[in-house]
Formats: sequence, C-alpha cells, structure tokens
Amino acid sequence: MDSDYKEILFLERAKNELDLAKGQAARLKRFAGNPILESRNDTFVMVNGKKIQWEKFVYNAAAIKIKGVVYLVYRALGEDRISRLGLAWSKDGHHFERLPYPIFAPEMDYEIPQDIEARNERQRKEYGRLIELGGIEDPRITQIDDTLYMTYASNSDIYGDIAQLAAAKIKVNDFLKAVRQFNSYEEWKSSWERIPPLFPGINSRNGVIFPELFDGQYVLLHRIPPDIQIVKGEKFDSSIGTGHLFMKNRPEMWDKEKIGPGAPPIKTRYGWLHIYHGVGMKNGVRTYMLGIVLNDLNNPEKEIYRSSEPILEPELGWEKEGWRSNVVFTCGVVPKYKDSNEVLDADDEISVYYGGADSVIGVAEIKLSELIPEDIRRQAEVKAQRLRGSP
Repeated sequence: MDSDYKEILFLERAKNELDLAKGQAARLKRFAGNPILESRNDTFVMVNGKKIQWEKFVYNAAAIKIKGVVYLVYRALGEDRISRLGLAWSKDGHHFERLPYPIFAPEMDYEIPQDIEARNERQRKEYGRLIELGGIEDPRITQIDDTLYMTYASNSDIYGDIAQLAAAKIKVNDFLKAVRQFNSYEEWKSSWERIPPLFPGINSRNGVIFPELFDGQYVLLHRIPPDIQIVKGEKFDSSIGTGHLFMKNRPEMWDKEKIGPGAPPIKTRYGWLHIYHGVGMKNGVRTYMLGIVLNDLNNPEKEIYRSSEPILEPELGWEKEGWRSNVVFTCGVVPKYKDSNEVLDADDEISVYYGGADSVIGVAEIKLSELIPEDIRRQAEVKAQRLRGSP
C-alpha cells in the first residue's frame, strides 16, 4: 500500500468519526486492493473484418449478487471508441474472473451512430478532441422475481446527439446458464430481449429500476437534467411516460450542478437506499461524487434522509486522472454477505462498485449503521412498530 493510499485511509477514518458524531452519513471505505478491474490488451473482437481491442478502458459496472456470487456487467470502451459490456464474477467481491469477449454490444440503430463523420466533427468543435463514438453505456441491473432487467444508455444519433435510456431483460436461470455454458458473444446476443428507448428523443440516459413492483407497477428513476424524475407504469416500455420530479439538485451544496441515478435502490429495514451521483465543484474543479438518499418502503416518492455531504469523491490518482478526470461514478451496489434480493439490517455491509476517472473499476464498502444515521434508523423502527400495532 503506497503512502498516498495510507493517508487517504487515515483521513477516511477521521472523517467518518466526525460524520457519525454529527449524525451524518459516513464516508465509504475503499478496498486496499483497488482498482479491482483494469483493461486488458489481449482481448479482441472482429468488426467489419478488423481486429479491435474492445477494452481500452473499463468502468461503470452494473452489479447483482445471486446465490453468493457477485456479477459485474461492466462498460468497456474499445479502441474504436465504441462501448460494449463485459462480464466478471467473484465470490468474495474483490477478486474477479472475466470472460474474454463482451456479452452485450450495439446491434440496433438506436445503439450506434450512423453518421460518424458528423459526430466526429461536432466533438472536435465542442471538446477539442474525439471522445466516445457510441454504443452501450453505463448499465444497471435489477432483479424482479425471476428476471434481470438491465437499463443502459444507448448512444446513437437517431435522435440528434442525445443518448437514450434503453433496456434489455433476461431470465435469471438463463443468465446463470449462459455464464456456465456459453463460449461466445453470438450465444449471449440471442439470450437478451431488448427494449427500445423508453423516452424517445428526450435527454435521459441514466435510469434505475426498483426491485419490486408497487401496486403492480414498475417504478423507475431517471434523469432529465439537472434533476431525477420518478415514473410508474404497468408496462416497462415507451408507454411508461416520463413521470414527475423525484429529487432536485441543490444549488448551494456539493451536488449543485446536476444529479442522476446511481445504482438501483436496495431494500433495507429502514427504507429504500439509493446511492446517486452528483456533480459540483471541488477545489475549483468540476467533479462527480456520490451521495445517498433514503426513501419510504411503502411510498418511494417520500424522502426520509439525504446526505448533506458526499460519501465518496475523487481523491486517489486513478480517480482524479484518466479518460474523464475527477470522476467517481457508480452503477452497481450489492450486499457484502447477502444476495441482492434480501432485506438489509443495520449490521449488514454493502459493496459499492464504481468507475474511477472513466478508466478503471474500484470498490468501497460500509455498514448500514454508518451510512444511515442512528436517529433515522430509530424513527424507521418506531414507524414499523406502529404499523405492526406493537406497543
């Protein structure tokens, strides 16, 4: 462990003691072996007869834990500037095995730009360099009953230069069978059922689904800048509508510029725990950070608690410098010792998988008792007892 990392860990402990004393959410604790996933230079795909390195950078991974195994479906940006999704898995949540090929890649017109030269020209003018060309970006995975639902940003040009929130689904058993038996992208490709853009033509690229139906309806959080919207619908397709305001950015706080969904909400005894991302200024630099919001179990629109400070912000070199500097960004959170479909208690821990500077993947962990302040947990317990009719 280098000296910079030791200093960060020391500061994390000191900040956590102060935050807990103030009744605030504590900071996440980084795994000392970070980053846990980096790009490989020996994995290739064939595109139009050309051999392409499909992992130039890896980041922003969806996470789901099934039968004690953590599965990461991570974003990989290739040398062709196209994003595809790879798969890694682990029993301890820290050390991962990986497939040498992607399991999900652009196939539809809403997933890849058609006029590449026009996009390149716009990027040169706006950014002074070429950035991502298109593809499948920033996946999130939610399990509802026997099905995995994956939302993702489909980056094409059919609606101008606006990425679209699209989705795909696969049965849990089919997913697990594919992990055990498949040997190629072609096999995986036919296993997913794609769901076209949910909000055609609307600037919404980040979306997470609650892992339960509410009165027979799907509940989705998505971002129309600068805020997060909530939408409910009996069908999970473009008929669902755009919804209404769920949570706003806070002009005088760390998430002043904009906010967006992070990982799918996790069910705890105290409410729905959602780790979201916020963008603001840190030491004069535009920075992506993470915070939490806790919502009522029976009414997910009702906010119970929201962190006044970030629970994770870029501090290490690989979080501050990379393809996009000063970024920590999560798409996946899982229980450390339970499966994703189990309810968490105060003593349970969560593992937060996050992209660092859009280049590598790290993990940070924390107990719920440190993340959800004691007075908030106590209020939730009192409410639960009242609903049960207990004295």
